Amino acid sequence: MKILKIALISLITLAAGILLTYLIINVFLKKNNYIMIKTAYKTGTIYNVGAPVTANVIAIHVQIGDQVEKDQILVGLDNSEILKKLELAKDELLHLQNSLQEKTISYNDLVKVIEMQKRRYDVLAEINDIDLKERVEREMLKSGIVLNGGNSIDSINELKIRIQSLKNQITIQEKNIATLEEEVSNSVIRSPISGIVDELLINPGEVVQVGKNVLTIIDPRSEWVEAFLNEKYLAQIKIGSQVNLKFSSYPRKVFRGQVSYIGRVEDNLSKLSKHELRTNDHLFGQKANFERYIKIRISFENQDYNLPNGISATVIIKRQKEARKL
Repeated sequence: MKILKIALISLITLAAGILLTYLIINVFLKKNNYIMIKTAYKTGTIYNVGAPVTANVIAIHVQIGDQVEKDQILVGLDNSEILKKLELAKDELLHLQNSLQEKTISYNDLVKVIEMQKRRYDVLAEINDIDLKERVEREMLKSGIVLNGGNSIDSINELKIRIQSLKNQITIQEKNIATLEEEVSNSVIRSPISGIVDELLINPGEVVQVGKNVLTIIDPRSEWVEAFLNEKYLAQIKIGSQVNLKFSSYPRKVFRGQVSYIGRVEDNLSKLSKHELRTNDHLFGQKANFERYIKIRISFENQDYNLPNGISATVIIKRQKEARKL
């Protein structure tokens, strides 16, 4: 008997709730000139975040719904092979730089010796003493210097060519190192904006190809609701019309917004089937008569609520008499 009594009370409470909802919708809203649309969903600007290099995913640092800051690390990629290549490239660069330094010192020393011997030769050449001149030439030969088309000039030219070749190799290697360092920095994927993680499209251990989308981020500064309004009500709304929004994931929360865009009349709704219209558009004259519909956009304030794109919304717009002329 007690259980039956509890069940009866529960049934009465449920019926009262249904009746109250009906009265609110069909009396209060109608009386106060409101239009309700249930064929609506939340959307916004989405950023696709791609992999900067081809690599293994070693760590995912975020989850769907997480708030992230610009440049925050989202995903870690395996960079061990890149680090090995970078280490070898730096060793090779050091070797080239040491070789360049040695060849440059040799070149400068040889130039100094030649200049010194030239000065000595010029002075002694003025002396008409054959024995002395032969002695100078012998000293120059001992130093490896022959001025008249000889080995020293050839040695200098060879050194010049070798030095320039080393400089070219160093330039190439420095560019190679810069590329590898960039790849190392790209071994983490960072957030391009401050926003909310909407989708994760990868798993740890997966190999991602360069450019592949790994996750998506919603820009919370550009969220809006798209709704479809029967064309017969077009004259009763305008840009700036006040709107109340309710989302299925927060049934007790009312979001404030306003109409920010009124589109063209659409014969076909790409995102809504006739069945959906028949199911949802049954309030305040929005019968499923398959008349044409207007796409409208409602901007609203979202105070850190997690509202993924695509979530359904209920839109309540304050009706305004002849607010807009067709």
